[in-house]
Amino acid sequence: MPLTISPIVLPVSLMAATGPMCWVSRRRCTVTPIAPTPFHPDGRIDESSIDRMCDFFVKAGVDGMTVLGQLGEAPKMAHEESVGIVKRVLARVKLPIV
Repeated sequence: MPLTISPIVLPVSLMAATGPMCWVSRRRCTVTPIAPTPFHPDGRIDESSIDRMCDFFVKAGVDGMTVLGQLGEAPKMAHEESVGIVKRVLARVKLPIV
């Protein structure tokens, strides 16, 4: 009996060979990690770590990055600090940024 996963139908033998999650849809899956904001022990933003983190994510082949706002650090920073981080990341990578 075939397994129906909208919008495609797969034979069960194909499902057994490849695993069900490999064929959920024909849409492209993306990897967009949530990037933490690194700080020095005295609370200053660690800009060199931001650069290394961006380079790491690019080398890993991610499709985009999420910065500020997902891990709780954005509300604790001054607006100028947040803008500075976004500008730094945008200048460093040519990926979609959330």
